[in-house]
Amino acid sequence: MKQDDLIRFMSYVQKQSQPNGCWLWTGATNHDYGTFYLEGEYVRTHRAIYEHCFGVIGDSKWEVCHECDTPLCVNPAHLFTATHQGNALDMVSKGRCGAAKLTPDEVRQIKQLLANGAKSQNVRKQFGISQVQMWRLKNGQAWKEVN
Repeated sequence: MKQDDLIRFMSYVQKQSQPNGCWLWTGATNHDYGTFYLEGEYVRTHRAIYEHCFGVIGDSKWEVCHECDTPLCVNPAHLFTATHQGNALDMVSKGRCGAAKLTPDEVRQIKQLLANGAKSQNVRKQFGISQVQMWRLKNGQAWKEVN
């Protein structure tokens, strides 16, 4: 990342006050992650800062993951690389499987709200679940056993 791009990038970062705290992205987002226009394309902010600090990853099988479990964090000290499987195992080991956040009663409430015409975004925020988890719930890939 060129110096002027880095200055522009950092203008969207809010550093938390505690030592080694998250650096929160305040700019554009897409699917709960920050996005930044760099060299003619939009890139995920955590990947851009990781590559700036540690070098280009190159191989697309590697994902940039968050030690802090905060998708908008761009603190390089909180980032590491793993394969998709490694990232999924990290998520499970930390108890972050999206469906596990919900109880069967909450899933029933969500399904009822959606059936009554509530907007997915509003319901998602009300129950604190990600866009991906909402999509999986709506499309029968999660909690299909709960009616």
